[in-house]
Amino acid sequence: MSIPVGMISFATAMLASFLVTHEPGDGEQRPLLFPFRMTGVDFGATPYFEIAFMIANLSVGLFGYNFICEYL
Repeated sequence: MSIPVGMISFATAMLASFLVTHEPGDGEQRPLLFPFRMTGVDFGATPYFEIAFMIANLSVGLFGYNFICEYL
């Protein structure tokens, strides 16, 4: 049960640290929870960022939910 709790905690901590340490419009690239690599695709651009961001969030959430429900 510690794996999904750790994944969700890590994802939340990464997003919270970005919100605390960056100001809007400072020119920094928006963060993804997990790095995605694809040749010729800028994941900081819209709509690629939103798609990758939602996939990462859903993956963490659903994996955690599935893992916790299976072992409780």
